[in-house]
Amino acid sequence: MGETSQALKDDDLAILVVGKGYSAYRGYALEELRDAGVRVYLCDDEELEPGEANLIERMLYVDFERPPEQEAERLADQIADTQFDRSLCYIESLLSWTAEFSQFLGIAFSDPERMRAVRSKYLMRRAFADAGLATPNNQVGEPAELLATDLTFPLIIKPEQGHSSIGVEMIGSHEQLTEYFGRDNNAKADRYVVEQVVRGVEYSVEGYTHDGKTVATGLTTKFKTEPPFFEELGQFCARGVDVTEAQRELFTAAVRAVGLDSSIFHFEFMADNASLTPIELGARMGGDKIPYLHRRATGRSLLLEYLGRPVSYPRTSDPGVGIVFFVPREPGMVPEAFPPAELRAELGESFIECGPGKVVLTTPDDFFVRLGFAVLTAPTAEEFVARANAKVEMFEQAVGIGLHRLRFDSLDTSAGFGPVSAHV
Repeated sequence: MGETSQALKDDDLAILVVGKGYSAYRGYALEELRDAGVRVYLCDDEELEPGEANLIERMLYVDFERPPEQEAERLADQIADTQFDRSLCYIESLLSWTAEFSQFLGIAFSDPERMRAVRSKYLMRRAFADAGLATPNNQVGEPAELLATDLTFPLIIKPEQGHSSIGVEMIGSHEQLTEYFGRDNNAKADRYVVEQVVRGVEYSVEGYTHDGKTVATGLTTKFKTEPPFFEELGQFCARGVDVTEAQRELFTAAVRAVGLDSSIFHFEFMADNASLTPIELGARMGGDKIPYLHRRATGRSLLLEYLGRPVSYPRTSDPGVGIVFFVPREPGMVPEAFPPAELRAELGESFIECGPGKVVLTTPDDFFVRLGFAVLTAPTAEEFVARANAKVEMFEQAVGIGLHRLRFDSLDTSAGFGPVSAHV
């Protein structure tokens, strides 16, 4: 737990959090709000996980399948006596729902039209282009429309309102595009964006914008699998590594292009030597525990700084903190004796997401398959990759299923991390 000033503790701040997410990935957010003395009213459709009841003031069950205005009308009387500072949502798929829900209740949040524009990868691309930012050639359409279009290959395809790299694939021909649309997997969507391939090293900037001021609180290096798929294998950040002036100009312009204000953001971009290309901007905290990693490295909470209630947290001894995901590169079945008792001790801070007898598929039969993760510290990105792959090997031997390794074969020192490997 961090330390908060008494003045901040005396302030009565109530926040409506819409969607808590999976505790292993998002639980730190509720913990930070608790540390800052924030009164949390949680709207969700799932039961609380162990320990979460101690982090919130009240649980409000909602049905995200129902229209948000109907759910807001149903709950309005229950919260009428509470003055909320704002709503928070860090679940990508719930942002538009939250905007409409909050608007009906009269609670501050980004307006629905802006959230719809940010959620659409096509509309976001148009906003970037209109602002003069480097933007790959792109178009949007339903499967039949795209199959009937004279496209230039190779290209990248992704669901228009996708997330977590689900359904993102490099396509080399019309035949591969037909195969893509014919699969029965979790990448189905009404419309898809196809765009020119952008190469380089991928980073993300974590920050917030308020009253026209845009603040970056951290820079993250992303590690992914090789094309044609782009599954995220790890994230790494380090204190003392700040954004460059060119990067600052880029994310500031991107935030302004989509009209985002009074919001946390997660901005992804590609760096290829001196060339910077925006990929996408999320009106939320980054996933994969990224803000938590930065907090561990720097002692600062993005969420609490955005709320104006900063808390000082202990910092790791190593300047860098990262997370590695155990992502299968081959299908299989988790053994009945998994996990062995010694594995948890060897992994350290970690979470295992697969149980005995689980059938494991791989991309493209099932996108976003993770068997677990481990959080670890390292003095440099190069050492992080070495330590992360040692964890991968431990997990692989225990589970008996081949796993992807992080790669360290793409040199880019402009961000201060040293050589890194990432692809899009």
